[in-house]
Amino acid sequence: FTPEEDPFCLAEHVALSFAASTNALATFELKAETIGNLDRLIEVVSAIRERAKNAKVMITGVPVHTALSAASCKREIGYLSVFSILFIAALALFVFRSIKWIPLFALSLSLSAAGGMAALYFLFDSVHLMTLVFGTTVLGLVIDYSFHALLSVEDRKTLLKNLVISWATTEISFVPLMLSSVAVLRQTAVFLAVALGVALAVVVIWRRK
Repeated sequence: FTPEEDPFCLAEHVALSFAASTNALATFELKAETIGNLDRLIEVVSAIRERAKNAKVMITGVPVHTALSAASCKREIGYLSVFSILFIAALALFVFRSIKWIPLFALSLSLSAAGGMAALYFLFDSVHLMTLVFGTTVLGLVIDYSFHALLSVEDRKTLLKNLVISWATTEISFVPLMLSSVAVLRQTAVFLAVALGVALAVVVIWRRK
């Protein structure tokens, strides 16, 4: 690398740090369209490891690290979501002993997630993957409103009052996060706040039937 390409000699430091444990060092110049495509980067990394499957491969670089972190976050989102939904379904079956809860739960979850995502894309230029990881925590809160609506023996007015108070106290807790200088915290707060608002609206409309 020329001084213009690597003014701080970072490539040399990387090479020296690997010298004791590696027999070869290869450098790749990634195309701009590859750097901007996480899925393509993951394919490149997989292809390199496949070619050298009989050797220990150490891959470094900001674009590659970003792609691998994104892939890890996507897996975590999937695992957390599946676990949460299965747990909620098991709890609902135990409580209600029927499937009457499915329409309200499905509607509440889907609309809440859609509302939260719409708010993120409207308010922010890009969405951090960690926001979606943290966002899976909203599943339990969203479903809590549905449980109250289906189990409550209170009249509609009393139920609505109690749900609004619960919603308001939860929303207030998101305000400090919205004022944070950390983007992922602001995005998480917005996602959760909007999702809970949508969940409350779904339950209120449902009880009007």
